[in-house]
Amino acid sequence: SLSIDSPEPGQWTFPAGTSIAGQGFLVVWCDSAMPATLAGGPFLNTSHSIDGDSGAAYLFDAVGHLANGVEFGPQLDNLSIGRVGSDWRLLSAISPGSANASATSLGAASALRLNEWMASGTGDDWFELYNPTALPIDLGGLYLSDDLSQAGATLHPIAPLSFVGPGQWVKFVADGQPDAGRNHVNFSLDGDGDSIRLYSGILAPIDTVYFGRQQFNVSEGRWPDGGTNMVAFPGSASPGASNYRLIENVVFNELLAHNAAPLEAAVEL
Repeated sequence: SLSIDSPEPGQWTFPAGTSIAGQGFLVVWCDSAMPATLAGGPFLNTSHSIDGDSGAAYLFDAVGHLANGVEFGPQLDNLSIGRVGSDWRLLSAISPGSANASATSLGAASALRLNEWMASGTGDDWFELYNPTALPIDLGGLYLSDDLSQAGATLHPIAPLSFVGPGQWVKFVADGQPDAGRNHVNFSLDGDGDSIRLYSGILAPIDTVYFGRQQFNVSEGRWPDGGTNMVAFPGSASPGASNYRLIENVVFNELLAHNAAPLEAAVEL
């Protein structure tokens, strides 16, 4: 049987007669919008979707023993992870049903920036990392912490097989509940003032942000993305996306909607 996200056997059982040729490949789709495949056929579907922010897949033998599995954190749009030799890597192209493509080139983690955070709001605290480079960056093995002491450096290790795409953002939920997903960290943020630091795998600081008392439901961060200027974003929090600010000094001033020739419908700014 095969289970998505659950380490328990029996979520979806391979139909009788399913086989894989020697040195062959078998594609199993994970589409929750389609019914599960219960009988044999060329199309196999578990009817359980894979979570692109934190997921896992487990294969069990006929008596329920775990035979193989893979667990992962945030993934990239339209790129897969797969085996290159004995190692799991981010692949340069998807290849369902055929041999894996080569591993893709990766950018340097030292370029990453803590880009936006929400430490006081109606929902869970959160913050995001921004990748300003032209290559994906592997986050696995890096550390996140709001405790800048030497002992706090390893507070939250980022899970293996976690990535952020080129010019993209990845959101981490700061709810102190890492068991809720690999995109959750084991600390929360203090709305009265706190700090966040990203460390390399050898515990060298990569980026640090400090902030004071926060406005309720207002995020703060870098403006523009990855820059040095820190500003508030009232009404325009954008977790996992580009930072932006609302237009403050331009308003609609006049509007003509019910018009007759020779006039035309118009708005005035």
